[in-house]
Amino acid sequence: MERLIAIHGNNNPSSIGTYASSGCIRMYDEEVRWLFDRVQTGTKVVIGQFHSQSFDSIAVKNKYKVSSAPVAQNLCKTKKLSKGQIGFVTIQSPMVLLKEEKGKWVKIRTLNRGERYNVYKINGIKVSLGPGFIENYPNKKTSIKLDICK
Repeated sequence: MERLIAIHGNNNPSSIGTYASSGCIRMYDEEVRWLFDRVQTGTKVVIGQFHSQSFDSIAVKNKYKVSSAPVAQNLCKTKKLSKGQIGFVTIQSPMVLLKEEKGKWVKIRTLNRGERYNVYKINGIKVSLGPGFIENYPNKKTSIKLDICK
């Protein structure tokens, strides 16, 4: 079944996830800005309740082509993981460590080239480093190197 549904930001972040529109998909403004730069107008999307499924598995189930970059495993062979850790990230160019506060993304500090951090969770574009997260844009020239061990 196909139907037209608008995907847009809004000026009331606390309304996201509630029944407050006429069927539109409301997103945080920062996420809409990220999406707008990467997806052409008119692109077909899959809407559903996917819980903790990966983007790749959702795409494959809906017959979309998936091209994931190979994941390096070298740090996984030489470093021990701490509790809850799934891998490592090495910063390739300066980027911002963020945290979510009252529905907005707030800068904690800038991470510098060559620094390495433990990774605890990956959720869409968010890579959780414990105290905060960084954004990983798969289609953008990468500024991080991920080593996922689990």
